[in-house]
Amino acid sequence: MLPILLNKLVPLWLLVGLGILLRRVGTLTQERCHFLLQLVIYVALPATIFRALQGVRLQWSLWVLPMAAVWIILWTWGISWLLWRRVKPAERRGVLILAPMVMNLGTFVYPFVLATYGEETLSALVFLDFANILLSASLVYLLAAWYGSARRLSAREMGGKLAKFPLFWVLLLALGVRVLGLRVPGGLWESLGWLSGLTIPLSLLAMGGLLEWQGGIWKGKVEATQLFGVMGVRFGIGLLAALLWLVLFPCPPMHRRVILLAATAPVGFTVMAYAVHERLDATWMARLVSFSLLLGLVVTPGVLFFLMLSMP
Repeated sequence: MLPILLNKLVPLWLLVGLGILLRRVGTLTQERCHFLLQLVIYVALPATIFRALQGVRLQWSLWVLPMAAVWIILWTWGISWLLWRRVKPAERRGVLILAPMVMNLGTFVYPFVLATYGEETLSALVFLDFANILLSASLVYLLAAWYGSARRLSAREMGGKLAKFPLFWVLLLALGVRVLGLRVPGGLWESLGWLSGLTIPLSLLAMGGLLEWQGGIWKGKVEATQLFGVMGVRFGIGLLAALLWLVLFPCPPMHRRVILLAATAPVGFTVMAYAVHERLDATWMARLVSFSLLLGLVVTPGVLFFLMLSMP
């Protein structure tokens, strides 16, 4: 079992390592990493999601997955608020509360799931990610605006931002095509396959390029406590919330895999953009995101190994 898992994971680690190397030699700058992620979000990932959903069997049981995502996010929000509600200034408090709420699925967990389990399991993960995307684009953004010092957005402006989010519309389009039973032309399907093939290499190269810190990861006991507290909520509380959900609502093995992998995902890149836009402590948010990615490169393969042993 371990050799099979390693055969799937070693190429992924090598791509991350290549990204780190290219960043060190100056070829892959932070701006280029962001550009690669933009290509993933706007081009490669929509193609991957569309193709994945065409092969899924639509069942009511799938809607348990986004409900599980809401459950996990609300738990991380509640525990984070209890831990950091007295931290000052508000810009730092907002970062500590928001960071664990968003799961990095599209550019982190998707490549691992696609390489390990294939498109069927990925399609289930996409359903779960639907709630992650919606809450990230609404609740999390509203909280960022609340804790930040930038102008508060109106409900209409919030709706406009959601309307411009590509993955939201691709998800609706793919579901519409699937429900209506429409046939995708062969040439278009093949082109989508080529674009989908870019998801894993571009995501992992950018991930490696973003694993960079200036001036150390933390300074002093207070920052160390905050850093490991946020990681504990993202990985630990996320896992406990997922396990509690699975006890309360038993589900098939594929759904259990998806819920556990999502619950232990690193901090999502979305909160980094929110921190910059709403004038939160963006430097500290960048360190939290980077450190969680580093932990994720150990935690996610570890969860995959456990799942392959317990749910082959």
